[in-house]
Amino acid sequence: VNGAGRNGEIRANVALVSRKNDAMLWSKEFERAAACGADLEESLAFAAARVLDCAIEEASGEYGRLREELRRTYLNACSLLTEVGWDSRSVLPELQLVAEKTPRFRPAWARLLNAQSDYVSLLQALGKDRVSAKADLKSLIARARKFHPDMAEITLGELTLNPGLPVSRSVALVEQAKAQDPHNVAVLIAHSQEM
Repeated sequence: VNGAGRNGEIRANVALVSRKNDAMLWSKEFERAAACGADLEESLAFAAARVLDCAIEEASGEYGRLREELRRTYLNACSLLTEVGWDSRSVLPELQLVAEKTPRFRPAWARLLNAQSDYVSLLQALGKDRVSAKADLKSLIARARKFHPDMAEITLGELTLNPGLPVSRSVALVEQAKAQDPHNVAVLIAHSQEM
């Protein structure tokens, strides 16, 4: 971490390095106005936590392992997810690349489906045309279903595609997602919203 800044700004660097071969897996520089130290710490903490979570998922091997360049792409995408909010357009290509190159790697599909669903929801909230974004989500759901038919993110994506469902049907979908992955944060948020 570098506390010194230029032009009245503070800077911090954080990096994730492989213990096995000292390879740099991910790094990011954060910069904020000197008066925004807490904001810098929060941004750094969120990004580092998300990247560590993704790195642990990948390192576990539960869903396979990624090649080195895809691992870096995936970890960078995980970091970006902490910054983009609902407008996830900038991170979609990276997640899609990882999911397509390693289709059995379920965490990439999960994050991709959530990001595309968030983008569709953003367009809906802004009253903008979402036909293309919904078509992309529908296509991603179909492709993910071939490898991971029981993913809660697929069920949540279906809910996003059909925002005007009767309450009984939308509640049934979030209950299904909760049964598929009861500890999934996105599922728990969707479940509480529907309730």
